[in-house]
Amino acid sequence: MLRIIALHIFPYLALIMLIFALTGCAPAAGQATGTGNNQPSQARHIVVSSCGTNRTVPTTSLPPQTPQPAVYAGSNGVFGANFYAFDAHTGAIRWCDHIEEAGVTPAKCVRSCPGPPLTFVGKPVISKGVLYVCAGAYDSYTLAFDASDGLVRWHTMTDCQGSLSPVEDDYEIPAVENGIVYSGTYALRASDGSVLWRTHLQAAFGPTVMNGIAYAYSDETIYALNATNGKTLWDFQTHEPLGNAPTASSDTVYFGTIGSNSSGACDFFALNASTGSQRWCSHMGGVDGSLAVVSQGVVYIGADALFAFDTSTGKLRWHYTVGTTIQSMPEIDGNVVYASADGTYALNAIAGTLLWHNTLGAGEATSFKSSVTAYGLVFVVKNDGKGDSIIYALQASNGKVEWQSQTIHQASALTVG
Repeated sequence: MLRIIALHIFPYLALIMLIFALTGCAPAAGQATGTGNNQPSQARHIVVSSCGTNRTVPTTSLPPQTPQPAVYAGSNGVFGANFYAFDAHTGAIRWCDHIEEAGVTPAKCVRSCPGPPLTFVGKPVISKGVLYVCAGAYDSYTLAFDASDGLVRWHTMTDCQGSLSPVEDDYEIPAVENGIVYSGTYALRASDGSVLWRTHLQAAFGPTVMNGIAYAYSDETIYALNATNGKTLWDFQTHEPLGNAPTASSDTVYFGTIGSNSSGACDFFALNASTGSQRWCSHMGGVDGSLAVVSQGVVYIGADALFAFDTSTGKLRWHYTVGTTIQSMPEIDGNVVYASADGTYALNAIAGTLLWHNTLGAGEATSFKSSVTAYGLVFVVKNDGKGDSIIYALQASNGKVEWQSQTIHQASALTVG
């Protein structure tokens, strides 16, 4: 997937540079031509204001308050992005922050200039009442917000929107462990965002840090780094492009690859988390897949079907085919596994049998972000393929709609807390 995305991106970069040349339009000195530039710019900086106003959101260093149950998601846009907290029970907006990159020096153009880049907000993670998220436009930043009221705790320029493919169709998801935030190639102090260390590997952190090890990945390599200082402990060459970031559970790291579609070829791997040695490998079909998730001795992963493998042996327990590929991480709640593809599915986690399926009006252009369960509800983002998104709360027992949000623009994957 990473290699395929690169092949698609490079022609567009070349076209952008050609437009610059023909129009006489180029970024001002010190200005990046795209996102992912981790060198500080004196002109550009991130600004967070209250949605619909020009009031800057205050910065706080007070201890975070315990938030009320809420659903958190970003809404991407050309002239800034919004970051929402919705009431988990009703869908009402609790707070909304507007994020944009200010101080962009206007370029000098002979005729006309291309428009500004998309301002993005990735999937947030929540830890001890604080939300951590990757956001930006020309540059990318890792930000910390109070989950209860949306106040800003800190923001640090990082490379969280790097050259690697998005995780879960989003930008790199921060990982938080033992007071450290791992984002892009940076390890930041969770309390104030200061840089503790940075890896210079051509890799980015995955969403899992466990037992003192931070797991990172590149196009065809998995890395295990000392979570305290970034020292490389081991690496594993996959020899095929990764389908998504690695995930770790207990003493094992799981990941899938693409390209090995010959019958019986290995494309889903389990590694010893401490040594990087291969425990087992199994076959899924060599297609683009999701992040893996582990529960009660079974690892679940989406690809051209939803697969359930035994964590000890790699033996296939069951698989369930849906109407399209499953690129969003499955969600486990008790003995039920939820997956999003052409709508949201609920399956018996032990037998793989269908409990319910709500299409939510899915069409050919529709896509869905990963489902998240909490408070007896299943939360999912539906994108209509035209730039609009709706967040749905479904009753976990039967899939009926409990509430749906107002339409927002290009929503990111969500977090519930």
